[in-house]
Amino acid sequence: MKRFLAGLFFYFSLLAGYAQIVTPLESYPVFSANRRYQTARLSAEGDTLELPFFDDFANQPTGPVNLLYWQSGGGALVNNEFSISPPRRE
Repeated sequence: MKRFLAGLFFYFSLLAGYAQIVTPLESYPVFSANRRYQTARLSAEGDTLELPFFDDFANQPTGPVNLLYWQSGGGALVNNEFSISPPRRE
């Protein structure tokens, strides 16, 4: 029984090593998606914002959302304490 378990352990250790073989990709989906994005971007003019763009939510204090900026029944939690240096207009 000990030999069987040792052989089984050896077999699975070789199998785990086989998973580390590097093979080339058959396609590069990120590149083709990026190419489609650039083509669509060239055809879309006038629908983008000029930078630097800061939304009105940068000054929203932590807590309940200001109903002036949100539709009723919707919204998101605005919290300036999660990031190290949140973007803000000074």
